[in-house]
Amino acid sequence: MNAILEQRVAAQVNKLAFLENQDTLTSLFNRRYFKSSLDNAIATRLDNDLLAVLLIDVDRFKTINDSYGHDIGDRVLVELANRLTAWNRHGATIARLGGDEFALVFIGKYTRNEIERFCNEIIGLFSKPVAIGSESLHITISLGAALYSSVTNDSINLLKNADIAMYTAKSQGYNKYQFYDPFFNERINKNIEI
Repeated sequence: MNAILEQRVAAQVNKLAFLENQDTLTSLFNRRYFKSSLDNAIATRLDNDLLAVLLIDVDRFKTINDSYGHDIGDRVLVELANRLTAWNRHGATIARLGGDEFALVFIGKYTRNEIERFCNEIIGLFSKPVAIGSESLHITISLGAALYSSVTNDSINLLKNADIAMYTAKSQGYNKYQFYDPFFNERINKNIEI
């Protein structure tokens, strides 16, 4: 009797640990785990390591949910998560932050050129049509990247800057990526003043 009870308790503990760190829809890491992982990457980063945060937003995802229903939207998100996971031979931590937003963090002996190549590969990955039953959905994304620097050296600012870069990419059309530039803040502040 005790063995059965212990098994049930162990199963519940495992389920709670999963729910604490994983997104229940895609099985990617969740926002909470991603933020913690990013904080840890910053704390353990070596001087010559490049640390990059990428934020991905699926363009017009609301239209997919409105046109086909949330079940189809969920299936699209699962397919995109599976593609990212299969692509990831680079040691990136991948998460679904919520809704249609994904995030990756890279840390190591990367170059900016490699991160740019990853951005292009991810855009290509998401551009392949998603087959849902008899439907073939064409997905586009906007991708923002922020690099660790002496100025941007905490998770809050890295995520904020990647978000600003993503929205800058979105304003340029579909399937674009943009690296954060401090100039973006000046432009945002001017827009706020206007």
